[in-house]
Amino acid sequence: MAAVYRDAHATVCCFEAGYGKSAPNSVVEGLAAGRPALLTDTCGIADLVADWQAGVVTQRSAEALAQGVDDLRRGYAAASAQARRLAEEEFNSRRALERYARLYRQLAAQR
Repeated sequence: MAAVYRDAHATVCCFEAGYGKSAPNSVVEGLAAGRPALLTDTCGIADLVADWQAGVVTQRSAEALAQGVDDLRRGYAAASAQARRLAEEEFNSRRALERYARLYRQLAAQR
């Protein structure tokens, strides 16, 4: 898959609200490969990508996505660097274990 991401400029996720994964593997893997994301605001990690400036988040319409492509092209170098930083910080194994531990504590506290 690394070769596929090297040949891509970005990963795109524009699922309809309520469909697909909230953190699609293709987007996370693309971020790890330094490929920014072009997401619609219906993707579960859209806020995270926007906060990290690791890509572009738009509304779910053809016009908005087309504008998003233009915006991504203009800020590509910075978004690409941020994509890798986001993946390293937010999607590493330590962080995942912390999130699961917090979730289990919350569930246990509901007894």
